[in-house]
Amino acid sequence: MAGPRTLIFALLTLAFLLPAVADEADVETLHRRVMDAEMKATELTTRLETLYLAVQADFELFRNKPWRRLAAPLVAATERRMDGLRTDPEKEGKALGDEFAAADVVTEASARRLAAAAAARAAELERGESMSAADLLKHAAGVVFPKETFPDCWDARFTDLPLVTEWKEANEVLAKAKAAHAAATKESAVEPNAPAGMVLVPEGRYVWGPWTGWENGLKKNKAGKTKVAAFFIDVTEVTNGRYRKFLEAAPKKQREGLLAEGFSLDDEGDLVVAKGWDARMPARGMTHPAATACAKYLGKRLPTEAEWEIAARGDGARVYPWGDEFGKGVSNTKETGKGGPVPVGTMKHDRSPFGVLDMGGNVSEMTSTLKNRDRVKGKLGPEHAFIHRGGNYDEDEESARVSHRFPIMAVRKREPAVGFRCALSKRDWKRK
Repeated sequence: MAGPRTLIFALLTLAFLLPAVADEADVETLHRRVMDAEMKATELTTRLETLYLAVQADFELFRNKPWRRLAAPLVAATERRMDGLRTDPEKEGKALGDEFAAADVVTEASARRLAAAAAARAAELERGESMSAADLLKHAAGVVFPKETFPDCWDARFTDLPLVTEWKEANEVLAKAKAAHAAATKESAVEPNAPAGMVLVPEGRYVWGPWTGWENGLKKNKAGKTKVAAFFIDVTEVTNGRYRKFLEAAPKKQREGLLAEGFSLDDEGDLVVAKGWDARMPARGMTHPAATACAKYLGKRLPTEAEWEIAARGDGARVYPWGDEFGKGVSNTKETGKGGPVPVGTMKHDRSPFGVLDMGGNVSEMTSTLKNRDRVKGKLGPEHAFIHRGGNYDEDEESARVSHRFPIMAVRKREPAVGFRCALSKRDWKRK
């Protein structure tokens, strides 16, 4: 093992989920297994990284010149048990390990290894031979941390820890779950000639509903299936960087109505970006017509509500894009405590079965579907509202559900926590 810093991501960067046209129940079960295994592996990775850094601090302690002063409680405990360590090293060594751990000077893993090494050395002393407690502890530190660099010490002395074993086993389970899912999946979301940054959602009948949220506005609200034609959808939300190009391409006299959060105009009508502006952040706070215009500029369109939900839900009836359990920190919602958006794709586990990111959090996203799924003839007015979907940094976990609906005013309304991603019908892409 080359240490968690080297291997922590190696087993977690396998090819992720692909949409299935195989038996839905089987593929759904396999998908859930992958999500469960990935969450477990991620939890253990975090714990192992924390332990690794803590043991590294132990290593640095004993390479520090005044280590005797810093480790005084360990020296004192060794002094008290010197006689016992020589006569009953196994029993006294375990007791010394308990004292070392209770002293909270080093991690429990280091404490028990230091105590065992000290007991072994004490048992080797000849009759009449003496060694101070400090020297005995120094010898033990040399046994536990025998190498010049900490990664080498970790490899030599700490890869048998229960947490390391559990971490390895969890990643083996994850690898097998992903392999089983890949084997059961007969159609890939990767289209060889797909538009850059988009994935394919194949034609089919998909589960959607029932819906939750502030404004359902629907006469029928039952789970069912709906058929959609094949379409592409952006993997991430449209970023500030892409939106800036759209604004810069727009005539100056039209820019004011197209502005989004973080953008303004100077007296000459030239674009100004706010301090701290980040091109990787999701574009947000524009009107629905502005988002529609940007999508058109990019050669795409806004997704329908059905397309958005299917891209988030996948083949089955899961509650969130990644599965049925919420899990704090999986998506950028209020529970995460970030207080604002993060660069798109940051929350790697907020990922739908089709590989679409940030559908459970970060910013909510506009669709092209009216609130009541009405049809409007002529111009849209301020009384019309379009649905936006998906969780955001300012809403709680309920908003992360794939079934959650919000209304947004079609013409005048700007919401700082609402952005958009684009879609494109496969038949339209083929025409290009």
